[in-house]
Amino acid sequence: MMGIDQIAKKYNAEIALVVLLLRIKIETAKPSEIQLFFNNNDPDLDFVLELVKAHELTSIIFSIKEGREIFSTQEKHTQISREVDLRGRNNLLILAELVRLNRYFMEQEIPILFYKGVLLSKILFDDFTTRATSDIDILIRSDDFIKIREVLLSSGYEEVYYYPETYPGYFLSHTRESAFRKKFTGGHYIYVELQWSPLPKHYGIPYNNDYFFGHSEPVLLTGETVKTLGLTQHLFILMIHHGLSDLWRNLKHVFDIALFIIRYDNQIDWKELSKMEKTWHISHNFSCGWNLVNNLFGVSSFKADTWKAKEENVQDALNSLLSYPLLSKNKKNARALQRQLKLCDGRRERNALLKGYLKIALWPSLIDLENIKLPRALFPLYFITKRFRFLFKKK
Repeated sequence: MMGIDQIAKKYNAEIALVVLLLRIKIETAKPSEIQLFFNNNDPDLDFVLELVKAHELTSIIFSIKEGREIFSTQEKHTQISREVDLRGRNNLLILAELVRLNRYFMEQEIPILFYKGVLLSKILFDDFTTRATSDIDILIRSDDFIKIREVLLSSGYEEVYYYPETYPGYFLSHTRESAFRKKFTGGHYIYVELQWSPLPKHYGIPYNNDYFFGHSEPVLLTGETVKTLGLTQHLFILMIHHGLSDLWRNLKHVFDIALFIIRYDNQIDWKELSKMEKTWHISHNFSCGWNLVNNLFGVSSFKADTWKAKEENVQDALNSLLSYPLLSKNKKNARALQRQLKLCDGRRERNALLKGYLKIALWPSLIDLENIKLPRALFPLYFITKRFRFLFKKK
């Protein structure tokens, strides 16, 4: 585990303080280290709060006694405390809506799996509010999408993304998710994300959720049975989203994994996890994640394959995590693509990824289908309009 003074010296005192508070939360550091830290460093607390927000850690940091005390003298303290309280209440509203939707889908006999969101807060913190969320994540089978879409629309939800009703097959095979939202009292929106694939097709992993439906488990929420993932599969899909999709871009993601291992190391089927890493050719990315968890939070499992990641890739991820600004959420940029390629298992996976991005550039997108309405018989014309727009797009 990197020393806090080492982080402060190499990067900055502000990010070192954020890491220290997170370590105190999971008890890999002692509260007494706070005073020692301030004896040796003079962090800008306003900048610390900016970093906390950028890393999506506000609710977690303010759940820590030492975190609340450190920021108690800041002008923004009262405002942030109110925001944290509001996020907590929003999480409870999301929980109530999740239970309502679960009941409705069960009545309709539509198989779905809830995961992440308020369920992850419960898994990690034993409550529904510490880990703030903004939506309800649902894994579905692609064959059920149209039926589920109709249920949501009839329940007062509206679509966030364009859905080409003329080309449902193309939509389902060339995208992996769809989002809906519903306005509640006070103008607050609840979002529902339906996902029929763990990641976009060009990432090269199985393009459906069959594996996860085969490893589901029931849990009791407010007295009702809700289907979710088993612990091993929940950790697996977190590693997929945090590592392959978001490229280990913020501390919240690494902290999720650290706390998951601390709480459930002995309940995780590490052999199954290792098998799926190899089957889906994502071992290097996962290994990078295991190393980040150990370097930043001192958490490790002897059963995790930490040795497969190249040191330079782990260091590159550490540098972007502990520097500012963070790696952009926009994955269609040179820096993100470079990170993706470096974390691929080998040449075959890199070539598949590049071919996938080339296909995205050449095949019709939802924007093409939304802006130019063509009947089924004229669908091939989209390839012409796509190429025209691609070649003459303004930079």
